[in-house]
Amino acid sequence: GVLCTFLAVSLERGDRARAKRIALTIAALPLALGYGILTPIFGAAGHRGLGVALVGWGLAATLVGLVYKPRLSFYIVYGGMSGSYIVNAIATYTVPNTPIACMFAFLGTSAYLKRRTALAEAGELVAADAAAYEALWLAKLDTPGAAGALATLHAAWAFYMAEAVKEPKQQPASLGSVEALFNACDRLNPVLLATLRALCDAQGGVFHAATVKGEDRALQKVYRSYNENFRRLTDLNRCGLCFASFEEIAACLRAIVAHPDIVVLSMNKSKMRFDAEYDAVANSGGYRDVQIAVRIDSEWTRAQGLDKIWCEVQLHDAEYYHRKTTGGGHKAYVQKRNMLGQ
Repeated sequence: GVLCTFLAVSLERGDRARAKRIALTIAALPLALGYGILTPIFGAAGHRGLGVALVGWGLAATLVGLVYKPRLSFYIVYGGMSGSYIVNAIATYTVPNTPIACMFAFLGTSAYLKRRTALAEAGELVAADAAAYEALWLAKLDTPGAAGALATLHAAWAFYMAEAVKEPKQQPASLGSVEALFNACDRLNPVLLATLRALCDAQGGVFHAATVKGEDRALQKVYRSYNENFRRLTDLNRCGLCFASFEEIAACLRAIVAHPDIVVLSMNKSKMRFDAEYDAVANSGGYRDVQIAVRIDSEWTRAQGLDKIWCEVQLHDAEYYHRKTTGGGHKAYVQKRNMLGQ
């Protein structure tokens, strides 16, 4: 019980290394007891004793699997329990274990089939929005002067990439826990928002502030997408800047790069989504914007130890953003993302 409490605390704090050690210790106990102490007793008790041991070992293996590979929790739970009771039924020839094994196999198969249905439904959820976004993109390309406006934006992106620092996109190692990262981001957020709001206002845009990303969603990303590495959470601090034209987005992008207190990070080409080569339907549900990562490197942030924290800045087109926030596009995207476990 004490070890399980420590395990839960470690998982809550994001200390995966400690959680794995504790899970292995918990799993080793039934093995040690089974082989060293309980086996003679089970032998005296007959086949039922062996059945209890097999279930205990199966539960231990399931626990370790859940801690080490949380993304596979569905398969671990149903596969582990089904396997334990199937082996138990074969080894002990007892009647109760056979229907229990069949029950787990049935529940696991049913859940798997329902998941497949949910995945298909998830794709359908965003199909209408993706089509609407794609129609908007084609309409913009047909607008007079669109080619020149996009060329201006692409030149600004090239300028950004030329000035950007090239390093891994992750938070500094000095932040040793997910708690420390959240605390630092809470302190940094007002400074980030004030700095980017001033830039946005100067370029004639509409600023959309955001609070620090919630812990629930952040930990989902850590476990679902980041292989348990919380330092890859570079969007806890984020904001959106919305503009009426590609030229305004380009001007703001250049202003961000030129700001004396801002350091920009080299980004993957896919973050510049106003590009004919970018497959928005396949990669972002049809939505297009420009996403960059910045650090606020000022005298105050250096004194506070906050100058190495990466933050996300999204540069939006006003029509896209309106569709996203009023047409249900983002809500459908979130629902799809949760169905897919992303």
